[in-house]
Order: sequence, then structure tokens, then C-alpha cells
Amino acid sequence: MLIDVHVNYYRTNRIVSVDASTLHVVVERLQSDPSMIFYKLYSFADQGQMLIRSSESMEEMLDLYDSYMKQAEEKRKAACGGQLSLEDIPGGDSSAG
Repeated sequence: MLIDVHVNYYRTNRIVSVDASTLHVVVERLQSDPSMIFYKLYSFADQGQMLIRSSESMEEMLDLYDSYMKQAEEKRKAACGGQLSLEDIPGGDSSAG
């Protein structure tokens, strides 16, 4: 499901559409100072990776990731008429029963 994400490129904010399933939070240590840890939200695709946001705050990155996943879920529900089928539920199976 494509969602719009806000990307900061050198003080310029841009909105880019990415597939929500390609979003990942990556933890990276600064090579010059291994005590510094950065959390980065990336979108990975066949064309490569795109950095969406970087922060020293794990909570900020996880909250941002959660908000984008929520946005994707809301768009998916709207596209399906707001109804979930058994296939939409993790572990759901329409042939069970």
C-alpha cells in the first residue's frame, strides 16, 4: 500500500509516496564515536534505499514508523470499504471452519 511520507533533504521538506511494507527502522553506530547511536527510518525498494528520517531518539523513530503503518492500515481499510476479511487478519484463513 502506497503512503505519503515526509522526507527532509537538506532543509527541504518533500512528500514522497512509498510502499509501507518497505519501511524499516535501522540502528547505526557512528564509526568515529561508537557510543553515539542513530535510529534511521528507511524505505527499501528495488531501486535502492531512501532515508526518510534520522534521530538519536529510538522512541521518535518507532512512533514515526507506527504512524506510517497506521496510515497504511487506514488506507487499506478505506480501499476495502472498511471491512476486514479473514485473509486480512494475521493468521486468518478463510478455509477454516
